[in-house]
Amino acid sequence: MKKLLAVLLMILPTPVFADAQQDAAAAEARRDYAAAVNIARPYAKQGAAWAQRYLGSNYAYGLGVVQDYAESRKWHRLAAMQGEVNSQTILGYAYHHEHGVAQNLAEAVKWYRLAAAQGQPSAQAQLGSLYEEGLGVVQNEAEALRWYRLAAAQGQPMAQKKVPILVIKEEDDSTCRGFGFAYGSDGYGTCRMQLWEARQAGE
Repeated sequence: MKKLLAVLLMILPTPVFADAQQDAAAAEARRDYAAAVNIARPYAKQGAAWAQRYLGSNYAYGLGVVQDYAESRKWHRLAAMQGEVNSQTILGYAYHHEHGVAQNLAEAVKWYRLAAAQGQPSAQAQLGSLYEEGLGVVQNEAEALRWYRLAAAQGQPMAQKKVPILVIKEEDDSTCRGFGFAYGSDGYGTCRMQLWEARQAGE
């Protein structure tokens, strides 16, 4: 039976996969999560990224299945390896924020970067935050600003708040360097503090 299913899935035209995805979505809309999982599972086993992502999310939240973070990561990873951008973002977030798994910033950066390169705004914003804070990467505010701007252009709320803050910091950095203070020196730190205080006093 499994071999027959495998053969059928290989020869089924694309619209059938689309129909299955729509059927799973319809079951989910009815809150019949068990039925949605049953629709998606055979397609996930045969490599359909949408179905793998769907199972990953359902295992994460215990919808139609017993909650299981390890099983969730397994399905999201399979989908992410096929370029499924939302699964890539979810894996990045899990490793970044210890969501059901120990923190692993190298893994977080890897998956965020793959999703961000495809234009996923949440991944771009999270990657920006890692560059801003120097977590898993060498701290680089210019690179943080680059990713924040890409995310902000798509309406990502956190990035939209971060862009003006980093623009000011970038301007202050340029000013202090222009005075001859090397980044990280005592003079540079004092310069940045004085600029910040002057800005606060002017508000």
